[in-house]
Amino acid sequence: MNILITSPDLNSVGGIPSVVNNILTLNKISIPPEKKRLNYFLLKVGRNSYNVNKLLWILNQFTLIYRFFYKVFKYKIHLIHINTAINTSAIIRDTLLCILSNILNKKSVLYIHGGKYFWDTNMNFILHLFVRIMLRLAGKVIVLSNKERTYLSAKYNPDLSRLASLDNIGIKVLPYCVLRHFAKININKNKEITEILFLGRIHPDKGIKEIIDSIRLLNSWTKNFRFILCGDGPKKQNIVKILSELLNDRFRYEGVVRSEKKYKILQSADILLLPSYYEAMPMSILEAMAYGCVPVVTDVGSVNTVIKHNNNGFFIKTRDYYDIADKLQYLIKNKAVLQQLSINAYQTIKKHYSCDNYIKNLKEIYEEIQ
Repeated sequence: MNILITSPDLNSVGGIPSVVNNILTLNKISIPPEKKRLNYFLLKVGRNSYNVNKLLWILNQFTLIYRFFYKVFKYKIHLIHINTAINTSAIIRDTLLCILSNILNKKSVLYIHGGKYFWDTNMNFILHLFVRIMLRLAGKVIVLSNKERTYLSAKYNPDLSRLASLDNIGIKVLPYCVLRHFAKININKNKEITEILFLGRIHPDKGIKEIIDSIRLLNSWTKNFRFILCGDGPKKQNIVKILSELLNDRFRYEGVVRSEKKYKILQSADILLLPSYYEAMPMSILEAMAYGCVPVVTDVGSVNTVIKHNNNGFFIKTRDYYDIADKLQYLIKNKAVLQQLSINAYQTIKKHYSCDNYIKNLKEIYEEIQ
């Protein structure tokens, strides 16, 4: 089966490139050649870098229709796998892709990765209409948790009724998985200097302002921590300058990290800090937990389907820098608590989010609409 799969540049920062990289890797290592592996062809969408000239980016979007038709016909595509998020640019772009797929009589799978407006009841009429069109045209819709399926089913029930009549479910649930070998790891959080990590897009919606304010406050309480910033974003230079001046040699900026470098940082880090305003189910949380890195995060999206407060991580209040600093200080001072949370985080991923059946389940979804 030849599949056209959409994603931003696979080397860029973000959850969707991480998920698509996992899919491509798992397709090679999980399905024996005699079982007919899926043939994936990438259609790049979205911005490749925050440093790209906006005019060039806009012009590039006008080539999307051409690139879509070119790849569908050149590679004799059977199915379109559209990775989307419920935010303005993705909604408009991916509604177009759903329409084009329908014109060519190609089945499409819509894999929804959260987005700014996923849980927002105040989405404007036009965007709401576009989402409804996407859901009506998709052959299958995939979400990340039962919580998301319940919410989406209630909000868009008329638009999903056709899907429900096809398989009595309407929406498939396929949580992310973490691609790593779960060999026994040495979890030791009894270190003098606690490493706090941010890994992701350096964007205001990720709670960057609250990170700076909480680190400034925490620094007035204790010096027994180091902060590591990984990622890229429009305000990167300013953020790096502020944190460098504040923490000096207790701050490190690693840029965009991948593969072995990322895994090494995750294994060294003690706490993952992610005070986002909205999320779906961030891959960075799952990846961090797989290495025993304790998530200190906001309770948004489907995060609470993975994290249980004071069991395998800590929840912090949204837009509350004092609460963030307070929770971080508690974990820095209470190493035994940090150690147990770390063990529980690791066990959560090992038990529930390994990749043993991920590509098999995705393949079954494809086959249901072929």
